Amino acid sequence: MPTIAFLTTAPYQLHHYAAISRHLDPNDVTYVIERREADFALGVSEVEALAPGVHIAETTYGSLLEIDGRYDIIVCQTPVFPNRLPTKSVVVAQQYSLAKTAYQLGIWRSLCSLNLMYGPHSADRVGGFCAATAVGNPLFDGRSQLADADVDAPGLYLPTHGSLSPMSETLSRLAEIDAKFVVKLHHVTAAERPGPLPSNCVFASSARNPIDLIADSSFVISDSSGAAYDAFAARRPLILASKPDPNAEDFHRLGPDERTHSPLDGCAADWVPGRPLADALSEAIELATQPGAHEQFVDRYYSNFGHAGSSAAEAIVGAASSARSTSFSHSIVYEHVASSLIDFRALDANNQRLREANKKLRSRRQHSTHAVTNRLATRARVVLERTPRLQSSVAAVRRFIRSHRER
Repeated sequence: MPTIAFLTTAPYQLHHYAAISRHLDPNDVTYVIERREADFALGVSEVEALAPGVHIAETTYGSLLEIDGRYDIIVCQTPVFPNRLPTKSVVVAQQYSLAKTAYQLGIWRSLCSLNLMYGPHSADRVGGFCAATAVGNPLFDGRSQLADADVDAPGLYLPTHGSLSPMSETLSRLAEIDAKFVVKLHHVTAAERPGPLPSNCVFASSARNPIDLIADSSFVISDSSGAAYDAFAARRPLILASKPDPNAEDFHRLGPDERTHSPLDGCAADWVPGRPLADALSEAIELATQPGAHEQFVDRYYSNFGHAGSSAAEAIVGAASSARSTSFSHSIVYEHVASSLIDFRALDANNQRLREANKKLRSRRQHSTHAVTNRLATRARVVLERTPRLQSSVAAVRRFIRSHRER
């Protein structure tokens, strides 16, 4: 059996990986925790709790490429490792969200030997430029039939990170409602230590499985977050607190299909300012209970609903013995992306050298200017000492300036 590493940076990823690795021999599996400057507080104990028996290793962002070749297969969720252009290990990238498709379905996937996608919708969209297979979302393993929402359960707010989420405005609106809410922040937002919540809201740990939280809620409020898709798949009434803002700093992360409207239109109710939440919730309940709506949604976005982990594990193991795709289109895109990354790094390194050179030059000029200024000041003092009349005139000018300031 091949040795397999799951590259991990955040607690959220553990729930995906654990559902996959339980179908693998733990002796062949290692969870590699990647430490970064913006640490997401991922601990060894969390890995041990969710994936008992597996090996655990650590690396850093700066030394990430050193794990290339240490394992037969390296599984990741982001472009960070593939962008290093590893050449020894087979790289398998697992989709972790259906939102922000310019990022999730980006051409960085051409750098991977295989991409594990949630369903036919995602796999079809990237299949033209990379090797991809639809295996499903492992978070739903064992949950293909979630119980109906408990109307007495609290509402759940699942905001995304950054400028695509009007989180502060939404929390202010929730504070005015006589109801209880649970708030689970994006793991990056949680690491930034945001301020306190309104009194009717409580934080959920960033380590909690989001599907557990969705199952325990009566309805879900979200925005441009992938959690919104999972909420509807879990049969929870879904409310969207915002529309995409073209002026948002992170707007570029949205795909063309997300920039003018949400692909969840027809599945979720909009909670625009001025609209009562109760009104939006009534619409959301109606949309969530439409005959056939849930089935059509799941068929489009999720394969192997409720048992994706075993399918993903099988695909990962198979990637070790499968040759990299030699499709002409795949090869063309791979070569273009790889050469662009190499050129970018060369330019970045050159810019860094220029910045260092300019810094030294500015430093030399500053020292030279300081020396000249000191010499001129010394000469001026000598002249003043040797010329009493000039010295008296300077003193008079200084007295005039001081008196003017005092006024």
